[in-house]
Formats: sequence, C-alpha cells, structure tokens
Amino acid sequence: MVVGLVLDADSGLILGSGAAGSARQALEQCLRSALASGAPPAHLICQPGRTTAVRAAAKAVGLASPVLGAELPLEAEDILDSMLGDLGGYRSNQDPPSPAAWAALMSATHDFLETAPWIRVPDTVALPAELRVGGRTARYRAVVLGQAEVETGLLLVPEGSAPISELNPAALPEGALGIVFMAEKEMPVASRRAHRFGWPTKLGLVPMFFCAQKSSGGEPSQEQADHLLLALAAVQAFDKADHIARLRGSVKGLLRLPDGPQGRFRLAPAEDISASEPPTDPWGQPSGPTPVNLGLRSGLVRDDLVPKGAMVHVGGVMWEMVAALRSRAELHTDSPVPQTRSASGLPILAIECNASSGVKLARRLLEAEPMGLVPIDDGGELMLALLCREDIYGMIVMPSKAPETLRFRSRLVESGGDHAILVAKFDGASPKRIFGFFECHLDSNPPVAGRRQGSRRPKPRRRR
Repeated sequence: MVVGLVLDADSGLILGSGAAGSARQALEQCLRSALASGAPPAHLICQPGRTTAVRAAAKAVGLASPVLGAELPLEAEDILDSMLGDLGGYRSNQDPPSPAAWAALMSATHDFLETAPWIRVPDTVALPAELRVGGRTARYRAVVLGQAEVETGLLLVPEGSAPISELNPAALPEGALGIVFMAEKEMPVASRRAHRFGWPTKLGLVPMFFCAQKSSGGEPSQEQADHLLLALAAVQAFDKADHIARLRGSVKGLLRLPDGPQGRFRLAPAEDISASEPPTDPWGQPSGPTPVNLGLRSGLVRDDLVPKGAMVHVGGVMWEMVAALRSRAELHTDSPVPQTRSASGLPILAIECNASSGVKLARRLLEAEPMGLVPIDDGGELMLALLCREDIYGMIVMPSKAPETLRFRSRLVESGGDHAILVAKFDGASPKRIFGFFECHLDSNPPVAGRRQGSRRPKPRRRR
C-alpha cells in the first residue's frame, strides 16, 4: 500500500490524499482529490527524484501546472507520518510538536536511554511532578518503567487519577503521557520520525511517544511535548540527587524549551505505589512522621540578594500597563491566583540595576521562586522581606510612618495581596530594559517571625 498527500505550501493544510497499490495510482488519487477541493495550483513542488512521476500523474488527471523539484520541509514528512498513524489507530494531534520540539525530545529521550535511570529508580515509586511552562502549571505522577522488565520508558499520569498501582495499562486515564522503547523493525512510522529528528540509526530501538485519549492513544501536542521534556529533565535530576534532596522534595530545575518559553520542574517526595503494604520510605531509609504543610514560616532573613549599588524603591502601576511589562520582561512569572485588579493598581517593588547585575539577579529570582513580600515592622522601621520557596530575603528598610511606606502598605491591602517584583534598568522614571517581572500573591501579607542574618540590620537601599 502506497499513501500520498498534497499539501498547501503556505499553510501546510492537506488538500488531497490517496492510497493505492502503486505509487502512480496513489499520486493520481492525491491530485484528483486536491483538484476537487479548489482551483489548480500555480505549480507543484515535490522531492527532486519524484518530478518525472509527478508530471506523469498530473498529465493523467488533466493538470498542466509546472512541476518543480525541491527538498520538502520536515513538517511535510511529519504530516504524512501522522496520517499513517491515523490509519493505524494512532491519532494525530491538531497542535503537533514543532520540528525543534521533536528534535529536543529525541535528544533528551536518547540521554534517558543512555543513562538508564530504571536501574536505580524502581517502578514501584511515583514521583509527584509539578511542570511549569510559561504561566501554566501541570501536575503529574511520573513512573520510570524498566525494573519490572515488561516495558522500558517513562509514564506521566495526571494528578487526581486513580492510584497508578490500580491502573489498567491498556486503559490509561485521559491525558496520561508516555514514552516506551520499541523494536525498530516493528515501528516503521515511529522509526522514520525518530531518525528524521536525530535519533541514532543503529540502536535497534526507537521511542514511541503517546498521549492517552478517550478511546485510543495518539501523538502528543506541542504543550505535552514540553511536559515530556521537563519530565525527562526532572527524572535525570532525581536520579543524580542525594537521598536528602529526594526526601525533602527539593529536586527542581529550569529548562529553556526549544520554542522559546522558560520551563521549570519540581518533584515532591516520592510515593510508594507497590501493591503490597507500602514501606514508610520507598528508598529503604528510616522514616519519620508524615510531613504536614503548615502556614508558619521562620528563618534567617538574608541580605545577599540585591546587588551592591542597586536602588530599591516601592510604588505601583496601573493595570493597563501590566501587559506591556509582561511582554517586555526577559524573564516573567505569572501570579499563582487570579488577580484582584484593584483601582489603586498593582503594587511593585522595583530593583534598579545595570545590565550585568540585572540579568544575574533576574535569573536568581526565577530560581528562588518568589512567593511574595512580607512586611516586618519593629515599630520604628519596616523591612520588606521577600518570601521565596526556601529562603527569605531582606529587600528594603523604610521608616514605618513615612508616607511612601504607608501608601505601599495600603496598596498591598487594596490589591488583596497581589504585587510584583520588577528588575530593570531605568531611564529616568521609566524602565528601559526589563530583566525580570515576577508577579506574586500573599493573602493579606501577614508579618512573619524572623531574625536578620548577622548582628546588624541591612543598610537601607537608596530609593526614589
């Protein structure tokens, strides 16, 4: 059986298709199908070695358009493979991964195969994974497949699904993602795609990527390919982490995704999903009480975040300006909750610094995962401390009763806890280059118990 497609060169839309016992018959079916859907094209483009066959088929169906030979884009071959997958029950996706995403996914999957984490990570362990792409967060439980010697690969099950130990492998919940390694000779379509995007040719195995859909499996979307990339990076980081990091759930990282957005991952402590009575610690270590998330945070207030010579000042911007700040920011994180959009605008703590310091500071903030500003008031002076995922940083000290202090605290209350951290190089009062814009939310901005690092309070930063 020979299958062919006619695509629109500009949009990539399928104009015609055909399947027959010979290439000539399939070509003629394709062209007839395309002619039935619209006017004859100005010209036909095919692979250089196929021009004679295409001219003959065009003549047979009464099409006089000139035929040009040229190398076809990777997307054209990928669309054909998706169509072949459809015929075999492997559904194509309306938003497929880009060629850059496929290439990155093949590279990361090959690294996964080479390092073989299933040797060290049992498939009776699930890794609760938080994967963030741009402003969107997805949560899965990741399982490394291989120790049971049934299938080798990686499985991601959406948070809230049935326990993995109870899942039927033939009926995964909708939205589950996976990678399994298959014999190359058994997967001709998957093999073509893999080799097209950089998979080595002599391994004998190729990766099969899938997304569980309502009635069958199919290829992942662009967003799901990003999730698989982040999950692969998370598993590799987990495999290299020490036992303490695994137990604390402090395995995390950043990944620049191939199509632009910044991705990040975080793994919570591993869960035992074996069918037997679960041990207290799936890694065979002595366990303590089950951890409980509490609202109280305490610790040293560090003063080593803001670069020397930088100026810190507080204020606010009207909501109409926020979209422009987001789009201009080189690094940006969204608020974790829907924002109030109060009439007084969005409260902002701005850090003004030069390019060298700004780039480093913005990246450090992104890695620290800022949660929000907390006022620490000793009656005469107020420190604004930045609460991050694992640390607290002193940002600025101001007189408690100063007008700008009172106004900023009032803005925080009116905004319901919405605010932002801006790292920028300024030209007068306007940001010229925005290195980072981090939107935060802390309910009511309650004071926290903390003591400052060292015996002296940090010197107040200059402010406008």
